[in-house]
Amino acid sequence: MHGRGVGVHEQKKLFGLAIEPEKEIILTLIHKDKTNDVLKAIVDAGQLQKPGMGVGFVLDVDKVVGIVELLEQCGDEI
Repeated sequence: MHGRGVGVHEQKKLFGLAIEPEKEIILTLIHKDKTNDVLKAIVDAGQLQKPGMGVGFVLDVDKVVGIVELLEQCGDEI
């Protein structure tokens, strides 16, 4: 998704995807058991511990539609 107002003025890569930190918002939907590992990987890859590099946060998701295969694999615990 497109966004604005955070990050630096150079192109970075995260998980092999080229992003423009001031213009890109990356959303992921993962199993709750993987939250800490994935968030740490995002912080490390995006260097979010440095000022002006972006923001990472976690939101609980109660309901999801449109990802039938993932729901079948994970049951009700996404």
